[in-house]
Amino acid sequence: MASIAGKVPAAIQRALAGALAAVALAWSIPSHADIFADNDARRAILQLRDTVAAQNDRLNALARQVTDLEKRVQAVQNGLAETASRHDRSTETMDHLRGTTEDLAHQIAILQKNQHDFYSDLDQRLHKLEPLTVNVDGKTVQIDRHEEQDYEAAVSEFRGGDYRAAAQAFRTFTARYPTSAYGAAAQFWLGSSYFALKEYSAAVVAQRTLISRFPDSPHVPEALLNIAASQTAMGEVRSARVTLRRIVHDFPATDFAKLAQQRLAALPAERRPSAHPAPTRKKHPENS
Repeated sequence: MASIAGKVPAAIQRALAGALAAVALAWSIPSHADIFADNDARRAILQLRDTVAAQNDRLNALARQVTDLEKRVQAVQNGLAETASRHDRSTETMDHLRGTTEDLAHQIAILQKNQHDFYSDLDQRLHKLEPLTVNVDGKTVQIDRHEEQDYEAAVSEFRGGDYRAAAQAFRTFTARYPTSAYGAAAQFWLGSSYFALKEYSAAVVAQRTLISRFPDSPHVPEALLNIAASQTAMGEVRSARVTLRRIVHDFPATDFAKLAQQRLAALPAERRPSAHPAPTRKKHPENS
């Protein structure tokens, strides 16, 4: 009872206090019954009994109410305990789900990174397979990436002064890529490599191959100049003069024609046979 005193309404507490006071009064009255008349005493006792009975009834009712309130309070407490237990279980479940969610998020991040790396690598590989669009001798063409790399590597050898390696690289290139858009240029640099190595006959053959295979190439007049220089170096002045005159005739009003005229003027004059043969000496008899 004491545990729920704070939960019982104040009106009920006051009623209980009044009832207890009445009971105490009832027990104290018989000791003073001699001051009343018999009839008055009987009526007073009956009234007190009725009052006590009524108070008992009220006390019983109040006790039942208190018991009911205690049951309700207990039910509420049980409900709160169950709610707290459910809350704890819910919290544990939420913590578990939160941990699972974080683990899944981590796995998703790893998968996304792997997927990004895969597509990035795939894109790079496909990019390497895609042809390059380049300008070769004034024309826009598509070149295989490996073909472009091999050509640039050969040119790099020539520019670096390793003409032997350059000649080998250009020979390999022309054999591996016979229809390459770099075909004329590679053939020209092959002849130029031979010329730098002073292998003049090979230089002439390489440049004539260029002219025959790529007659419309812008490298043709330059190849003719290289042929004339090789012929001059080999002492074939007559052939060099014919080659230089061809440049002047086929490519007039160009820088190549001007350079050919300059080289023609620098060539030694041709020896022409004499119109009158030198007289023969008669043998003296003493010498016969």
